[in-house]
Amino acid sequence: MAAGRLIITVFAPVLALLLVQTSGHTQTNTPPEDTGIRMGRFVISPNVSVRERFDDNIYLTDDAPTSDVITEIAPRLRLQSEWRYLKLYMGAGAELGFYADSDDDNYQDADVRSGVTVDIGPNTV
Repeated sequence: MAAGRLIITVFAPVLALLLVQTSGHTQTNTPPEDTGIRMGRFVISPNVSVRERFDDNIYLTDDAPTSDVITEIAPRLRLQSEWRYLKLYMGAGAELGFYADSDDDNYQDADVRSGVTVDIGPNTV
């Protein structure tokens, strides 16, 4: 039960941002490569992918294989700066797997990433 509340608490804002970004994108004629929500010199890019797959042997056994359908939901949120010579980015996401018949095998994986890129050249010194 606590894991369910954690998932809702963490990923409800991602879904809300995705819906805001999607509705804003349909109202304007922005190019597809210019996606995301602008906040000053930063761009927030939410993303959610959903995949469903069938596995005929979820336990990888030779005798008595068990099959199941797995639904995978992968929300992701990326924050990136747009400064000229310094680029910062942070990303957070998860992969949630839900088995149709084998609930004990459901999983939730999460990751956080960050990085910095500095362009050094004759104009930056």
